[in-house]
Amino acid sequence: MMRTTFEVPMRTGNFEAAVGIISAEFESAGFNRKNAEGGVMWTKGDGLLVKQQCVKAVYTGHSVQIQGWLYDKLGGEYDLNGFAAITMKKKLRARIEATCARIDSMAL
Repeated sequence: MMRTTFEVPMRTGNFEAAVGIISAEFESAGFNRKNAEGGVMWTKGDGLLVKQQCVKAVYTGHSVQIQGWLYDKLGGEYDLNGFAAITMKKKLRARIEATCARIDSMAL
């Protein structure tokens, strides 16, 4: 799996509050939420006509780990580094980084 991982230390272990912050950020941008193995996932796009943007949040016991990647049906997963689809990658990376900063500032 080709994913870019961001990690935010949790002071209180309140994963649900972190998920609420992530949901507010991504659902307002048109992402759809669904439960995924080991966490919660948000996706946008179909992966066929346009690359699907994917974000997954997992609680590790001491931090929330947010994974971001692009997906298409032909090439599979792409991390948020590199030149291919650079504009989409930069926008998704910036949104995840802003969300991480918001979670960290809330001292969860």
